Amino acid sequence: MQKHPAPVQSARTFFPPLPEGEPLLALNEFELAARWRLSVHTLRRWRQDQLGPIFCKVGSRVTYPHPRLGDPRDAP
Repeated sequence: MQKHPAPVQSARTFFPPLPEGEPLLALNEFELAARWRLSVHTLRRWRQDQLGPIFCKVGSRVTYPHPRLGDPRDAP
């Protein structure tokens, strides 16, 4: 009998919970967009235009360091 691989969930819909007491170090672009009530497209355009908050990109994954997150009006 052939085993089927486990279904893969998109990073957009699946966020594993943090262990109890663990600090949140970074937000992904979807979490930041929801927090600031912006579209993900706006954050992507800001990155392209070198505007907005500081981000870290590794491969296709983009994260924003949590301690530096403030109000979007603080962005240059």
